[in-house]
Amino acid sequence: MFQSSGCWVGVDVSQEWLDIAFGSTGTLVRAPNSPSGFTSVLQQLRSTAVAGIVVESTGFYHRGLTEACACTGFLPSIVNPKTIKDYRKSGLKLAKTDRLDARLLARFGEERQPPPVFPKSDTWQLATDLVATRAAFVASKGRWCNRRRNPHLPPSVRAEIDAAIIADAAAISRLTACIKDVIASDPVLAHRDALLQSVPGIAAVRSAILLTHLPELGTLPPETIASLVGLAPHADDSGKRA
Repeated sequence: MFQSSGCWVGVDVSQEWLDIAFGSTGTLVRAPNSPSGFTSVLQQLRSTAVAGIVVESTGFYHRGLTEACACTGFLPSIVNPKTIKDYRKSGLKLAKTDRLDARLLARFGEERQPPPVFPKSDTWQLATDLVATRAAFVASKGRWCNRRRNPHLPPSVRAEIDAAIIADAAAISRLTACIKDVIASDPVLAHRDALLQSVPGIAAVRSAILLTHLPELGTLPPETIASLVGLAPHADDSGKRA
C-alpha cells in the first residue's frame, strides 16, 4: 500500500483526537479517535500517495488506529516517545501542540524512515492484555498487603483490606489460568513458551511476561536482545569521565 514516492504521514494521538499531517509541510487533518475517525483517516490514506505512517506510542490510545491501518495494508511505524522527544530537542524546536507534533512525526519519517511494525495476532494481543491486567492486580495486592502491616488499623478497616487482598488473589489466579489457556491455544506461542520454560528459573508466568513484552525473542541476535532490554553494557566515557 505504501509508495516510495509518497509523503510520510505523522499521526499525533490523544484520548479523543487524531491529528494527521500529510508530510511535514502538507495538509493537516483532525479526526476523532474512534471507529468513525479511523474510517475517515483510511479513506484519506487510500486517496493519497503514502510512503509511510509514523505514530508515537501512547500506551493503548494508539491501538485502535494502528490495528485499523494494519488490517487495510498500511503498517504504521510506532515510535518510542523518548525518541521523538530527543528528536524535537535536536532540532531546537521546543514548542509543542498536537498539530506541531503531527508535523514533527511526519518530518521524522521523512528523515529517518523508521520500519513498520507488524501487528500482533489476536491471540498474542489477548495474552498481552491478560498479562498486563494480571500485573495490575499483583501490584494492587502488594499495596494492600503493605497497608495491612500498619499495627494501628481499626478492625473494621483491617477486615476491608483483607477482603481486597482475597479478591485480588482470586483475580490473579483466574488470570493466570486464562493466560496459560490462551498461550496453549496458539501453536507459535505454545512452542515459544515451551522453549522458554525449558530454561531453569523460567516458569509459566515469567515465560508469559517475556512472550508478550519481548516478542523480538527468537528473531534478533542475542547481543541485540540484550541491548534492547538494557542488559548490555554501553560505553559512557567522555572527557574526564571514564
